Amino acid sequence: MHLPGWMLIGFLACAACAAGTAAEPAASAQDVARVRHLTALVRSAKTSVDRLADAGRELAGLGPQAVATLRGHLDREITRLEKVSGTRPPTAAIDERIEPLRRTLQNLRDDPNLSKERLTAEGLPALDALTGEWARREALLATWMPKVAAGRTQSERLRAVAQGWKSTGVDPADAEAALARLAAVDAGLAGAESTAAQVLAENERLFATLPAEAVAGMRSLNTLRMACGLTPLLVDPKLCAAAVGHSADMEQYGFFAHQSPLPGKQEPWDRATLAGTTASGENIFMGSPAAADAIKGWFLSPGHHKNMFGDRHRRQGLGRSGKHWTQLFGAE
Repeated sequence: MHLPGWMLIGFLACAACAAGTAAEPAASAQDVARVRHLTALVRSAKTSVDRLADAGRELAGLGPQAVATLRGHLDREITRLEKVSGTRPPTAAIDERIEPLRRTLQNLRDDPNLSKERLTAEGLPALDALTGEWARREALLATWMPKVAAGRTQSERLRAVAQGWKSTGVDPADAEAALARLAAVDAGLAGAESTAAQVLAENERLFATLPAEAVAGMRSLNTLRMACGLTPLLVDPKLCAAAVGHSADMEQYGFFAHQSPLPGKQEPWDRATLAGTTASGENIFMGSPAAADAIKGWFLSPGHHKNMFGDRHRRQGLGRSGKHWTQLFGAE
């Protein structure tokens, strides 16, 4: 049968189209099941970070539909995190009131001739006002900070998936775009609170092993330091043990001094070494079994005051025996 030219061209085109369609293999049932399994893995909160990277790598290698699933998951989750990072409660007005109070206390600490009279007349009122403003600021952030912590965790998990995808070389620009968005999310969730939150979370774990009275005192000091714009101190149980030991020695042997008459315990550094750690400073107090009284006593004592707010300290320990208290600090 002879066909006109235009019909022949159309027939050949349709045949070529059909041949091309037939040449594209359909996804096997095994591949479909594998994509479903990997998708469930990347969505599960129980999947380890290492396994997430592997899952992202495997998904990216299973074809366009699997990549589309991967891209959609990352887009949805990153969009959710972007909303969290953009909803930080406004604290600017409170921060404006906090700043001059911090400067007042900083100027007192910087004064080489600081006296108890100035700390009483200027320091205590500034501290009372500052801690009030700080409490209001913390209350504003209280509902947001748990979301920040969860957001950081999820961001780390999504980053593992995206890096696994990127390592395959499949649609690298899309993988890079996801990682760039996650970097912006991390910047939005970061800030002064992030490092402090990590220290405070670790302290809560350590507090379970320590006396309640020491816990109260160490929490109080960290609140004061953060209100003043300083980093909170990590609890060092070994410094706590050394502090309890020195307080007990002062009570038992009837002395009140940083220098101990007992062999091997003469200096704070000696006592810290015996406890298996190091020290960078020490405060002592006598006269009350209440941690709040010890903290206030040190606040009003120029040398002890500067020690409590020392910016080189990173660790703390606190211990009581009777009405004797010892507070130890560690630099690193």
